[in-house]
Amino acid sequence: MKSFQKSIIFDRDNTLIKDYGYTHKIEHLRWMPGSLSMLRRLNNKKFGLFIATNQGGIALGKFSESEMLIFHYEMSNQALQFKIKFIDIMYCKHHQKSKDHKKRYCYCRKPKPGMLMKIIRQHKLNPSQCIYVGDKWTDYLCARNAGIKFLSAPKCYGQKFYHDLELKLASK
Repeated sequence: MKSFQKSIIFDRDNTLIKDYGYTHKIEHLRWMPGSLSMLRRLNNKKFGLFIATNQGGIALGKFSESEMLIFHYEMSNQALQFKIKFIDIMYCKHHQKSKDHKKRYCYCRKPKPGMLMKIIRQHKLNPSQCIYVGDKWTDYLCARNAGIKFLSAPKCYGQKFYHDLELKLASK
């Protein structure tokens, strides 16, 4: 298994792709402005790229786990067309409002750190060289709970994002 010097874990909805509310249909797959060029640049700089996303729509019966896996497969294929490789896409299929008690509680649903910790452990990442990029307060809390740095996702990726990323990685 390849180890990465620096790794970035992204939230999915409203961070890499537009969120239309329980986004799971391929025809709704729309990348955030500048996200593909940003991911390609990071990939070219040998960053490990990961996704950690809450997908509670599965527990709520909005869509199936199979539909979500097909959606992630299409995301990965579109990214590969731009020479972008996600090392892992981790998801939480639980939701506290599920009618099924077994689908309510877990250690992986953000802001709990389970998904981030699993990515760090499975891929032997150095937490001090990891950043979680997300758009919500729960994303910030998740990063803090996992002991890694956090960077707020912009509405459009550009030079400022790279600058902020480099500063964040250099900080203690």
